[in-house]
Amino acid sequence: MDLAAGESTFDGKGNILLVDDDENITKVISLMIIKLGYTCFSFNDSKKALKSFEENPDKYDLLLTDMTMPGIKGDELAGQIIKIKPDIPVIIFSGYSEKIRTGENTGAYQYLEKPVRKETLGLAIKSCLFKQ
Repeated sequence: MDLAAGESTFDGKGNILLVDDDENITKVISLMIIKLGYTCFSFNDSKKALKSFEENPDKYDLLLTDMTMPGIKGDELAGQIIKIKPDIPVIIFSGYSEKIRTGENTGAYQYLEKPVRKETLGLAIKSCLFKQ
């Protein structure tokens, strides 16, 4: 997709649940999400993120989660969240080069490799939200 200088196709609306055990990555991705126009709720603990989701699943429009985390791994987190809210879009991202298969077991619509650029993240989020 070609964008003219200053043109943005990323002005989004919605609440993103971001989960990554690395606090620095969470800060950077969170800022990207906010600059894309979304509201970001970030967690460095997958168990706390799941608890927040269980308490208010309608608060979140999309899950963006790291794959490799202590406690609950990203694909497991996605599976548990999808049991609660089957139509929630999921993006799994990882810093490891092996490809993660996104399918019915995780419900993931997108896979991104770290580091991720803001434009790539914006397109992934938008494509997930428009699938609904």
